[in-house]
Amino acid sequence: MAKDVIIQAKGLSYSYEEDGKKTEVLHGVDIEIEKGTFTAVLGHNGSGKSTLAKLFNLVLTPSAGELWLFGKKIDEKELSDDELYEIRRRVGMVFQNPDNQLVATVVEEDVAFGPENLGVRPEEIRRRVDDALALVGMTEFARHSPHQLSGGQKQRVAIAGILALSPDVIIFDESTAMLDPIGRREVIDTIKKLRYDEGKTIILITHYMEEAAEADRVVVLSDGSVTAVGTPKEVFSKTELLHSAGLEAPQITELMQALSDAGYNVPRDILDVEGGAMAISKLFGENKR
Repeated sequence: MAKDVIIQAKGLSYSYEEDGKKTEVLHGVDIEIEKGTFTAVLGHNGSGKSTLAKLFNLVLTPSAGELWLFGKKIDEKELSDDELYEIRRRVGMVFQNPDNQLVATVVEEDVAFGPENLGVRPEEIRRRVDDALALVGMTEFARHSPHQLSGGQKQRVAIAGILALSPDVIIFDESTAMLDPIGRREVIDTIKKLRYDEGKTIILITHYMEEAAEADRVVVLSDGSVTAVGTPKEVFSKTELLHSAGLEAPQITELMQALSDAGYNVPRDILDVEGGAMAISKLFGENKR
């Protein structure tokens, strides 16, 4: 079966100019994002993660290379304003600070803001708001003030606001960075629900390895280039490559690899704490015999 690639970068580069000096942020990036998948993008600060997200959303336009969105090669000069707005609707973005995306004093009014600006009919807006709040588990807070919510709840309202625009792709640009562990879990659970229950294409830019471990694919950026692509197990098994990029595998994976290197009979590719606990328990049982 042919892959349904909806975002493709070929030799993608981006440079910005400041005080007459050009600085290249991305160079020669090749990436394919398939419809309905969950891709995590990792990289140290300054690796180009957020720049890549803004290129996918056309907040920025490439300096060189090719960018294909939904089967169409993007040429900024040929895009009408309507086409540009339509792409930005189809590729929604949720940013790091939810307060920057909240514009109304009531949750349901905030979620309705985007569709209203698109001229969507009132009855359709009502349906979209109700559906979006239900998807993120925030229906009971529809009449609350967003600013009285927790960080995780605010971020879920921001996600609902994007969902009300009916996007095909949702990019989460370090959307859990300002949240506590409970808030991060709420957002990741919402992301997984959108991926598995709603079939949305998810791109998660994060520096939390445990979040990336829950994705279908992981892309590692280092100094503006792609240095690794694969499943979480494939990527996190390359600890030396990760360390050279200023990253680490999930803590449990690092622990299991350290135990394996020390001569203990444990799997090296475990990504979750539960799996690690079972492997260590089994190891203790073997050593008692």
